[in-house]
Amino acid sequence: MKIFKLYLFFLFTLLYANAAFAQNGLDKYLQGDKARKAKKYDIAVQFFQEAIKLDPKAEKYYFDMGLSYRSMGDMDKASAAFLKAISLKPDYAEAYRILAKIAEVGKKDYPQAAVYYKKAVQYDKDPKIKAENIAQAIKLMNFTQKYDSITPLLVEAKKLDPSNGDLIYMEIKNLNKLGQYDSAIVKSKMMSKNIGRYKGKNEAGLMATLKPPRDLDRFNYEIGYAYHKKGKFDSALTFLKLAKYGKLVNKVSLLLPEHQYEIASAYFDVFQYEKSKEAIDKALQMDAKYKEAKDLDLKIVSLKESVKGKQKGIKSLEDSVKANKDEKKRADVYCRLCGRQFETFDYEGAARSAEECLKFFPTKLQVVLWKSISLYRNGKFNEAIADLQNITDNEDIPTDVKARFAFALGIILKDAAKSPEGDPASQNFIAGESFKLAQKSSRYRAAARAEMEGIPGLSQLLQEEELQEEGSTTIDD
Repeated sequence: MKIFKLYLFFLFTLLYANAAFAQNGLDKYLQGDKARKAKKYDIAVQFFQEAIKLDPKAEKYYFDMGLSYRSMGDMDKASAAFLKAISLKPDYAEAYRILAKIAEVGKKDYPQAAVYYKKAVQYDKDPKIKAENIAQAIKLMNFTQKYDSITPLLVEAKKLDPSNGDLIYMEIKNLNKLGQYDSAIVKSKMMSKNIGRYKGKNEAGLMATLKPPRDLDRFNYEIGYAYHKKGKFDSALTFLKLAKYGKLVNKVSLLLPEHQYEIASAYFDVFQYEKSKEAIDKALQMDAKYKEAKDLDLKIVSLKESVKGKQKGIKSLEDSVKANKDEKKRADVYCRLCGRQFETFDYEGAARSAEECLKFFPTKLQVVLWKSISLYRNGKFNEAIADLQNITDNEDIPTDVKARFAFALGIILKDAAKSPEGDPASQNFIAGESFKLAQKSSRYRAAARAEMEGIPGLSQLLQEEELQEEGSTTIDD
């Protein structure tokens, strides 16, 4: 009898436990977890939803449902699930970290991503993961130019890993962004002397002891950058030449006088003499003996000085137009007259002469460009844009020639967008596309990129490309 009563006790205990097990949703959660691991995410979500109905305060159920939604590609529902998990467990570090990845990679919301990474840092107990979250937060805060807020994170990160050379580099980079160039130089030179005492991620993504000369390039770059900003260009060039390797090649080139000369030449090609002169002056500041820059400067000066002499020849060309009875020969004179009028800054006359020239010689592309620039100078944006678009849309035009016209078109579109009758959204978009086309020629690449940086939306896109080049997380990390 006692044995039978004991048996009944265990039976009722087991039945009660099973009932409670089902009632609190754990069995539904376990089924969902099994389905998620089998990559049956839609089924997993159904089980998690049922589990949540039975136990609405279980943050883990929301978290794993968020993982399922993320794997399904539904980032909005994934975010909502992780946020609910955080509302139930405010120190849920892993949820903050995944929310940061979704905001960064999936939604391109870098300020919000940085906020989530900082929250993850606040609550994470694992020093290694905490340091990784700090590094990612700093990278995004650099992108959003929150330089002042980076310093406290760096202090915390260095406490976690004082021998991490990557963190020292981030600190130096931030000092330069804050304009603290002398401090950046001192710390960079310290790293150059003691680089073997520090570790950093190698090309395989593994931590390894830093070794010269390969791992010195980024510190030399920061020294060169600091000297460049201080106007000490000779010192800057000394260190920039030491940094001209790998991913830094492009960044170094932006600080060299050759870069400014490339920009000056591109602007000169499309008759933007003031912008050309600005770039020439920058190049000569860096290297006063830069022959090519000095020669281009003289060309611009001579253009203005030769106006009176060229104006004398205009009268004879105008007389030739009137006297010539042959329409085709007269059109040929108009072509020459257009060039002379353009060179003497008579844009109204140049536009009229170009019109007559192109009636018989529509393939004279130089005259088309003179005409478009003349119309632009007279505020006739739409006509100027139409002529240039006809050229850039022509598949038979050589790439370098098309790039020149595309560069001119982009400049005109940008100015048209600022005019009272402008359509900023449409014209800035087309300007961006024109500059992308111009970049296909090395001659216009630097200047086109500089112009793109001033277009709303495009400047952010360029920064995003730089962020990706530095290496960023993926949503599934």
